[in-house]
Amino acid sequence: MPWREIEAFLRRKERWIVAKLDEWSRSPRPSVLHGESGETLPLFGKTVVVNVHEGARAVKWHQDQLIVHAPRSRVLKTLVHWLKARALEALKPRTDYYAGRLDLPAPRVALSSARRQWGLCSEDGAIRLSWRLVHLDPRWPITSSLTRWRTSPSSNHSKRFWSLVPGKATRPRAQPLARLAPLG
Repeated sequence: MPWREIEAFLRRKERWIVAKLDEWSRSPRPSVLHGESGETLPLFGKTVVVNVHEGARAVKWHQDQLIVHAPRSRVLKTLVHWLKARALEALKPRTDYYAGRLDLPAPRVALSSARRQWGLCSEDGAIRLSWRLVHLDPRWPITSSLTRWRTSPSSNHSKRFWSLVPGKATRPRAQPLARLAPLG
């Protein structure tokens, strides 16, 4: 595309671009975890406190605490690995459930590290969902799993699509994952 077309487009959309940049600049930024005891993070819609202990790599979820055992230099990697495993454990059964509701075979489900896109679907019907969905209330991953199903007869977010989502009469207002996930 020639530069003059790009510049013309930017001039036509200047107000919208500036308004969006202003809106984004006012949005709160998530705190970034450093792997220290006392930090908090959302886990399935609830706030949990991180407790770090030196030791062999392991994570235990006990009530409102995540107890992370790891060498100091591996705390965040250990925590992210554990969160990814919990995300897949939560998302796969939900995706399988909705496959059954749509009379479709259960898809292959994999995780992505996307920061802004909740998920995507390949042409073969496999679904890749962001592991960061583990931070959200479990109702979000359900709708996200269903949303990403390309082979769904209702993949266009029609009334039929939302009729498959329990307790959701209309589309919920989505929050970008980048604003919810405190881990890089």
